[in-house]
Amino acid sequence: MDKNLTILEKVMLMGLLPLLGATNNLKQALITAVSAVLIALLIKFFARFISEREDYHWYLLIGVGITLSYIFYIAIIDLFPNLEVFINNYLLLLGVTPLIYIGASRSENKFFSYQKDFFILMIFVGALREILGKGTIFSIQLTAAGYPPLGFVKDFPGAFLIVSIIYLLVELLRKDKASLQEGSEKIV
Repeated sequence: MDKNLTILEKVMLMGLLPLLGATNNLKQALITAVSAVLIALLIKFFARFISEREDYHWYLLIGVGITLSYIFYIAIIDLFPNLEVFINNYLLLLGVTPLIYIGASRSENKFFSYQKDFFILMIFVGALREILGKGTIFSIQLTAAGYPPLGFVKDFPGAFLIVSIIYLLVELLRKDKASLQEGSEKIV
């Protein structure tokens, strides 16, 4: 992966499958995001005890990630049986996806930045897809029933659009912040 990518870009690229598949509504996004962060924290914990060569290190961590993902999948289906249709395949993949972008990183600061960005992104995408795609939030109808503002957002193309818009806004804010810093440095 390109080392010049920002943390947000890495999170978006590596977390794309759960971002698109597990954000049909805010409740599902929240459950998936919390599960992903907990799994990543557990993987980070287990990574401290694995001192194998670097190439074997990844195989062990991926095995731990898949195992933890399956355990979380079974627990969530027991707690929220109505979400099985949505979470089924995606939660199983969460054990591998966070491994890629956290890399069982040695840097605590980057690790927590990845987790924070992933969590926030999941919540924003889930909330926007539910509000714009269904006209609801936590299944409470906000618009006239049957008339969601942008019905296509509840499908995968709409999810791509939401993720793209969020990324565009973050990039615009980052460029504005950089130009403001440049301007203040010139004044001083």
